[in-house]
Amino acid sequence: MLIDQETLRDLEIFRTRRGEPGIFQVLDMTRTQGGRRALRARFENPMSDPKLIRHVQEGVEFLAEEEIGFNLNPNLIRDVRVYLDSSWDVASRARGLRFVVEAGFGPLGHRDLFQHARRGVSATQEMISQIRPFLKGLEDRNPPSEVKRPVENLLALIDRLRLGKIWVSRWPWALARADRYLRVERKADFQRFFNLLSELDALIAMASALKTRGLVIPDIIESSEFCLEGEDIVHPFLSDPVGNPVKLGRGESLVFLTGPNMAGKTTYLKAVAVATYLAHLGMGVPARTFRFVPRDAIYSSLRPEESLKEGLSFFMAEVRRVRRIAEAVAGGERALVLFDEVFRGTNVKDALDASLLVIRGFSGFQHSGFFFSSHLVELAEALAQEHSVRFSCFEGEFRGGKAWYDFKIRDGVSDQRLGLRLLEQEGVARILDPEIPPE
Repeated sequence: MLIDQETLRDLEIFRTRRGEPGIFQVLDMTRTQGGRRALRARFENPMSDPKLIRHVQEGVEFLAEEEIGFNLNPNLIRDVRVYLDSSWDVASRARGLRFVVEAGFGPLGHRDLFQHARRGVSATQEMISQIRPFLKGLEDRNPPSEVKRPVENLLALIDRLRLGKIWVSRWPWALARADRYLRVERKADFQRFFNLLSELDALIAMASALKTRGLVIPDIIESSEFCLEGEDIVHPFLSDPVGNPVKLGRGESLVFLTGPNMAGKTTYLKAVAVATYLAHLGMGVPARTFRFVPRDAIYSSLRPEESLKEGLSFFMAEVRRVRRIAEAVAGGERALVLFDEVFRGTNVKDALDASLLVIRGFSGFQHSGFFFSSHLVELAEALAQEHSVRFSCFEGEFRGGKAWYDFKIRDGVSDQRLGLRLLEQEGVARILDPEIPPE
């Protein structure tokens, strides 16, 4: 599945716009550096194929249900990797008697190298002795293919390494031989070993996130039509979130979303998009229920950036973003598309005309789904006869002179305009016009 850089930034997958940890960091429960890289690779490569997504889901569910944690020592794994990647040779690449002689006299001039080798060989043996029963325990539980493949390959590699035939001897030549065997002769095998272990760590982390974050494995619908449905969807960043439903498809291809500032429109769009994105990874999503037809792409335009270097105005950046998405969808790409206050970079008349043109055009593509949030409630009357458009809104009110929101989505159109009241609430109006009486 395609997710471009602008959408990754909008959804704050790897970093927020303020440079703080993103969705990836919030859900990253890996134990090793390699596992973290493997998990990030999954985040960078969401899937569209229902079969591939389902395989990952089965692996994650199995690991979560069996309560299998990565209970190996991550520091030990790190130390072994550092040792195996080191280039300190305790003896030359000589063979036979010459090797025995060089190794035998090596400790006299290179004691540090031999101590390094002794620690490394011992740590490698200890790591394997911990991992093997862990893997055998997984294998005995008859795991699904996504887990079974790395487990069986890891066990096969351990058997091929034949580490039982090496030992940490007081004889320098035996230590040098073990060191050469591990770091040189089996270098490629160990590289594959750690890649597979990292892959397993990433899967276990996805299962841990499923349990500890209260996520749910989505249901995959295989259909040529667009479908996205869910209950109590929340955003992972929020500590006390309000869950909301989503329902798009079955003849309705576009949601026209209205409501006052701060009522929850943008957060809702991000929550829906993040849940859909995580679903395409095979992960759990932050919702009570979630069903979807896998898509080819997710596109968003939540905060178009001006490009002074390219000489683009804010409005032109919006226009080009709309064109990019329109070309993809018109070309047959099945996508989830989200626009937040599209064409706010121009005057109201142009924004109305442009928004109407774009909304009507996009709503005709039944193979994709679209969300448009807008303050232009005047569009609702013009769109009333568009049967593929559904109207939803958020609302707010003032209680005791303060803005209050329940952050619940509703059917219909909101014409609330609370901007002036918010200026009064923050004291801006009184600063600029001292004659305005305090509330």
